[in-house]
Amino acid sequence: MESSVAAINEGQIYRYLSKPWDEEALKFSVQSALEKKSLKDEKKRLELLTEKQNEKLKLLNSSLEEKVKERTAELRKAAVMLKKSFAKLKEGYKESILVFSNIIELRDGSSSRNGQNIADFAKAIGEKMGLSDSYLEDIYFSGLLSSVGKIGLDDDICKVPYNELTTKQREKYHQYPKIGQTILLPLPRLNETGNIIRSHKEWFDGSGFPDGLSAESIPIGARVLSVASDFYAMQSGELTNNVATRDEAYNFIVASSKVRYCPDVIEVFKTIYQKNHGQVQLVKQISISLDDLKAGMVLARDVRFRGGMLLLRRNQTLSDELIAKISNVYDEMD
Repeated sequence: MESSVAAINEGQIYRYLSKPWDEEALKFSVQSALEKKSLKDEKKRLELLTEKQNEKLKLLNSSLEEKVKERTAELRKAAVMLKKSFAKLKEGYKESILVFSNIIELRDGSSSRNGQNIADFAKAIGEKMGLSDSYLEDIYFSGLLSSVGKIGLDDDICKVPYNELTTKQREKYHQYPKIGQTILLPLPRLNETGNIIRSHKEWFDGSGFPDGLSAESIPIGARVLSVASDFYAMQSGELTNNVATRDEAYNFIVASSKVRYCPDVIEVFKTIYQKNHGQVQLVKQISISLDDLKAGMVLARDVRFRGGMLLLRRNQTLSDELIAKISNVYDEMD
C-alpha cells in the first residue's frame, strides 16, 4: 500500500487499480487518462502559442511605435508646410487688397493716400479696445477699402467736399457705403469687412446714413472706423473745403462724442492721440539713399511715383530683386 501511494503521489501515476479489476472501471480509467493527457497537451500547445503570439505582439508594438513616430513626424512636417502655404496665401490675399486699395485711391482723389492711415489708426483703436485678432483684421481691411463704394459715383461728387454737395448729390453720396458692401459680397472672407463699411457713416445719435442706425446697433468695427476715417477725411478736405489741421480734426471729433461718435471709442481715440499725437509709430524710421538699400529692410512709408501713384506699400520687406526693380523705375523716370 505504501508503494502504491508513493507511486501515485510522487510518480504522478494517474490511477491505481487492484486485481482483479472491473472491466468497465478499467475502460473508464483509461478513457479518463487519455482525456487528461489530451487536455495537458492542448494546454501546453496553447501556452506555446500564447508565448509566440506575445513575442509577435511585442515586435508589432515596437514596430507600431516606430511607425507612429514616423507618421507623427510626417504629419508635423505636413502641418508646418500647410501653415507656411496658408500664411503665403493669406499674405497674397492681403497684397491683393492693398492693390485694390491703391486703385480706389487713384479713383478717389479727395481722400488719396488716406486708406493706409485710416486702416492703421482704426486697427490701433481696436487693439486698445481688446477686440479679437480676426475682427481687427476685418477692421484693417475696412480701413483700406472704406471708399470702395465711391467707384460708382460721378467725379462731380467724388471731387467735391461733402458740405458743398447739392441735396441730390448727397442722396447719391449716401449710397456709397451700401455700394461698397455690395461690391465685397462675392468675397466671403470680406463679408464682415463689408458690414463694417456699410455702417461706418452712421452717427451715434441715429442721424447718419445709409440705414439710420444708432448707438449699440452700429457694429463696433463701424464705430471705430467712423472715428479713424473722419479724422483723416477732415485733414484731406473730404468733408469740408477747409482742410483741418491734425489738432483741429482731433478737437472736432472729441467734441462730437455721443452725437457722431461712440463715447467708448472716443476715449480710446483720445488716449492714442495724446500718446502719439495722432500718429501710430510702430518702428523707428530712418531716411537713406537708393544706393544704400539692402535686402531685408522694411519700408516705413509708402513709395510713390511723382504724381502720387503708389509703387510700394509700407511694411514691405525688400529683396535684391525688388531693389533692382526700384532702381530701374527711377532710372527710367530720370
